[in-house]
Amino acid sequence: MAIKFRDYNNRDAVRKPEGEHRINKQIFARDVRLIGHEGETLGVMTWEDAFYRAESLDLDLVEISPHAKPPVCKIMDYSKFLYEKKRKEKENKKNSKVTKMKEITMRPAIDEHDYQTKLKNARGFLEKGDKVKVMLKMRGRELQHASENVNIIKRFIDDLVDVAKIEQNLKQDRGMTMAILQPKEVVTKNNHSNLGSESKKNEEKSEN
Repeated sequence: MAIKFRDYNNRDAVRKPEGEHRINKQIFARDVRLIGHEGETLGVMTWEDAFYRAESLDLDLVEISPHAKPPVCKIMDYSKFLYEKKRKEKENKKNSKVTKMKEITMRPAIDEHDYQTKLKNARGFLEKGDKVKVMLKMRGRELQHASENVNIIKRFIDDLVDVAKIEQNLKQDRGMTMAILQPKEVVTKNNHSNLGSESKKNEEKSEN
């Protein structure tokens, strides 16, 4: 196959688009280090020889490491490569979760029923991967018993110790005490089962 040689001095004609690889005749290096389409190392050769190998397989010659000396090129299906790259980016974007900050507000006079409802809501937020800002608001005479009222928020934090860890500890600002909780890894049912099995084995060994 006759391959037309390029003008190596006319580099503007083969300059790659921003953010993409140079492929085929866009590659202006005289010599390249070639990697085959199955990942095998084929060594250093002229661009013409490398391009011929790619063409003979109906594939592309792609410059994957332009700053190496000589540049490293690989034989591949570049259209397929770009398709797979976009598909993975789309999948990663779909699976990425944005952490939200949820707020739970309480008053010193909160009754037990409301307390448990707010506790249940906070637990649900944390189990979904969201952070929780817990706030205890006080006003008037309630401020005179601030040190006692803060026990409410301390109890709240303690009741969530299995699913949360403190990101920002108790902070007082005028008539409000607050803390920020973030999710932590919890022991799954399978882990509980495995731990139980391991404990049972240890007990049997001790008996023997």
